[in-house]
Amino acid sequence: MQTHAAIDHRLLDGSDFLVLQLAASIARTHPEHYDGSGYPRGLARDPIPIEGRIVAVADVFDALTSDRAYRPARTRPRVLEILQPGRGA
Repeated sequence: MQTHAAIDHRLLDGSDFLVLQLAASIARTHPEHYDGSGYPRGLARDPIPIEGRIVAVADVFDALTSDRAYRPARTRPRVLEILQPGRGA
């Protein structure tokens, strides 16, 4: 599972197109956590590009508000409660 960030980055990296450069950055950095516990590089705080941070929050929000085979979707207020402790403020 943790190899997807590196694989996706490798597929997108090296393009002359700005949107693909942005996509490569997002692919590589969206699994990083603000506290440094993420992957693939264990980045913390400022070294995580803003685009990676934004997509990480959107990804978690989507995952928590969507029904899964193993659990129902959570409510938006509950998701905000879950997200608050990890906001890095």
